[in-house]
Amino acid sequence: MPDLSEPSRASCAVKVAALDLLRQAGVLSGLDQHLALALCSLGGETAGEVALGAAAASRAVGQGHVCADLALLAGGPALAADGEAVPGFRWPALEGWRAALSASPLVAVGPEARPARPLVLQAGRRLYLARYFGYQQRLAEALLERAAAPVEDLDADLLSRGLERLFGPTGGVDPQADQRRAARLALEHRLAVICGGPGTGKTTIVVKLIELLQEQARLADRPAPRVQLLAPTGKAAARLAEVVGADAAARAATIHRALEPDFFSPTRFRRHAGRPLAADVVVVDEASMVDLALMAKLVEAVPERARLILLGDRDQLASVEAGAILADICPPAQQRPAAGAMAGCVLELGHSFRFGADSGIGRLARAIGAGEAEVALELLRGESAAEVDWVEPDDSHRLGELLTPLVREGYGPALAGDGPDRQLVAFDAFRVLCALRAGPAGVEGLNALVERALRAEGLFPDRVWYPGRPVMVTRNDYGLGLFNGDVGMALPAGPGAGLQVYFPGRERPVAPARLPPCETVFALTAHKSQGSEFDQVLVVLPPRPAPVLTRELLYTAVTRARRRLTLVGSEAVLRAAIASPVQRASGLRELLWGE
Repeated sequence: MPDLSEPSRASCAVKVAALDLLRQAGVLSGLDQHLALALCSLGGETAGEVALGAAAASRAVGQGHVCADLALLAGGPALAADGEAVPGFRWPALEGWRAALSASPLVAVGPEARPARPLVLQAGRRLYLARYFGYQQRLAEALLERAAAPVEDLDADLLSRGLERLFGPTGGVDPQADQRRAARLALEHRLAVICGGPGTGKTTIVVKLIELLQEQARLADRPAPRVQLLAPTGKAAARLAEVVGADAAARAATIHRALEPDFFSPTRFRRHAGRPLAADVVVVDEASMVDLALMAKLVEAVPERARLILLGDRDQLASVEAGAILADICPPAQQRPAAGAMAGCVLELGHSFRFGADSGIGRLARAIGAGEAEVALELLRGESAAEVDWVEPDDSHRLGELLTPLVREGYGPALAGDGPDRQLVAFDAFRVLCALRAGPAGVEGLNALVERALRAEGLFPDRVWYPGRPVMVTRNDYGLGLFNGDVGMALPAGPGAGLQVYFPGRERPVAPARLPPCETVFALTAHKSQGSEFDQVLVVLPPRPAPVLTRELLYTAVTRARRRLTLVGSEAVLRAAIASPVQRASGLRELLWGE
């Protein structure tokens, strides 16, 4: 095969062969390959560099990036699914790759590109599918415009008195100082981005913020503000509504439901700039989970004069889809210029009300988030982290032998409880979290392990549906009012009656046959656990490092625990995870904050 690192024109046959080689090795998906070939065919493009660029841009989106960073790929090997280099292939050299793309009729070039072309090349290295370039530009423009927009009809004296009443007077050691500043920021701006780790009081600020806005409206003889509480998942939206105490003035929903998806095209919405949300304040919780496309559509649907408040923890896992939006909007303080429209709209909460200075879970989470592997391991080895246990597996113990007593203790009270309400509460006190879906240390293997262990204790019979089976809904069902991430438990509807599945906060149970797609959820991935908290958490890491096991995943898993954490994993795997932060290619941070 000719060396495609040279800027020569590759024949059609060689171009096809290169893409096929990468697909067979698992570097490209079938979609990536066929998209590249289709674009080149429709555009009459014969350059192999352009075909590889199109495939790389498509591949990047599938991996969570907004664009392909050609400078990171150029001249290097392509890594197969097993992490080994694909024999006989190297990505093109950057200069030749850039030249071929710039000359192609398929590619729009330049910072002001508004293309009717399928690919966009920016800064000589970032190659976008045009759709994602458009989402990025629209989102950046909408955020900057909202950040610069003035707020009218705000009584500054009334606000100061309200802040002192709700957060206490300033001065001295003031654990609520950040919260007070965040509430002021949210009232004084049309855009507020409030970041903070677990227990820093992000949702508490929303409760007090609503009270302050209602006070402003009441004394100015204006209608009470209409508040829309949004989150990426049904479970997160329900939790936000519960914490805030949503009533007629504060409605809670998933982002998708609030935007009203089109029946025939679920990625298109009936709420947009021309028909915005009926709200004066829009609060988005768990913003780190929102992908680029959805965030762009949401921000455009927020009324021009409304306040938009984004809450989240940038150290948590980013969205499954393309983008790391919260990390781009709220980079670390040392990476944010002091001037600019965004500077006055972003605030980080530093004080944790859940994890004190001496909290083992809190200290471990901070070390992981900062990438400090030695500090994290020292905490795990020492006795100062009283609420944290570290179990290092070895060859003499099988995983089942290690975990069986832990899951018996953790899930026993929920299965032996009396009544749906009590059993659901007991079940949410403990959870097993992992990184993978497949394998003995993944969701599938751990759920089977837990079922075997609990069945051996006589807690339920050997059948698919049994009393105490916990299930997670995996697809929204608007008719039933059940959403992806909702967790329920199968229990007898009465003495001698059949099983019904009970969900927290739902008046009526649902028959198993009527449920949308669901799965057993004794164990779940850290991704699925976002937005949830448990008194005790058992985190099981895979036996070897894996691409999905990142710093953010480990941080997310650890911070789901309120009171006790048991971490099962080797030192090598822990080190590898902490040393592997998620790095998603994007130009959003540069658009919002400059170079």
